[in-house]
Amino acid sequence: MPYANIAQAEAQAPTTMMEYYESIPSKYFIPTIRDFIGKTKAQRNGAFYIDKEEGVPAEVDEKNMYIHVPTADSFGDYDASTSIALFLGPQKTRTVAVESRACGIKCTNKRLYFLRYENQRWKNVTTKVFPGPAQSRLKAAFKKYCAGGAQQQCIKNSFSYEIPQEGTTIRVWSSMNDAVFYKLEWANGRFTGSEVNAS
Repeated sequence: MPYANIAQAEAQAPTTMMEYYESIPSKYFIPTIRDFIGKTKAQRNGAFYIDKEEGVPAEVDEKNMYIHVPTADSFGDYDASTSIALFLGPQKTRTVAVESRACGIKCTNKRLYFLRYENQRWKNVTTKVFPGPAQSRLKAAFKKYCAGGAQQQCIKNSFSYEIPQEGTTIRVWSSMNDAVFYKLEWANGRFTGSEVNAS
């Protein structure tokens, strides 16, 4: 049953992916995407739609604890979407990855958070599971990727994340040529990164 409001959702531990999606506070989403929640969502033929007029269906995979919500092209040339996925850690801790992006010719408007539901509220654990040094290594890898002549143009931090529907590896790709150059692998409750060699 859908929550009556976000406050009610945050007070109860979510169990399904739709409950996870509806209960996560708006500040963890790109505003233009999450603004649709509670305003234009619709459900038809068992599918969840975020935009009634355009009829863009979300992909809800309860088996793999994953949801992907594409937003209709309501922002000019932007390709906007958000995804969440559940990662299990030690002592059966549940960490939820929340990835949002709004891309034009580049994907500099992006967000990636890692959250846990504790004591009836969402807690941001991004720096615990994806700490500063790991984030710095990712940015250094992207700089190295660009310097290697892999693409003609390279805009600072113009990369995006793709959280997995299956498995536990997050792929990181350049928004200039859609090439995957880095990966984040989940083990023992945190992510470690490594470069992906071009084929």
